[in-house]
Amino acid sequence: MANVVLLGSDPAVLKSLAQSLADSGHRIFLANDTADILAIARAAGTTVLVTERSLLLAPEVAERLPARLGADALIAFHSGILRDDDCSPAIPQRLHRLVLADLCLPQEMMRLLALIGAVEHLAERADRGLVSGLVGAVVGG
Repeated sequence: MANVVLLGSDPAVLKSLAQSLADSGHRIFLANDTADILAIARAAGTTVLVTERSLLLAPEVAERLPARLGADALIAFHSGILRDDDCSPAIPQRLHRLVLADLCLPQEMMRLLALIGAVEHLAERADRGLVSGLVGAVVGG
């Protein structure tokens, strides 16, 4: 089960996302602003930040988010029928490196669930590798 932090401006979209993700067995946190993201990202376990793309475009957000988050992944989303890649401004380069995917929700909900599952799987594998490496060092040493 992953910790999923949601941040967006539309309460109806957030409620729908939260319900779908909770039904899939994930622990959901709703962030009130970008400051909450950093605090919640330090929660124990695998954490995926899912935030509205337009919120990442604000200059103060780009400046406040560190180059490395305490989370395992950052996924941006926008709601709408079609992708607006051609007409919307680019995410600042500094943040673009952190974004795992830019999704159109709810149309790409299955992709979101698959990405969260993949991040969770990779985090579990990394933890197992770290633990077995520590056990080997203790037993061998």
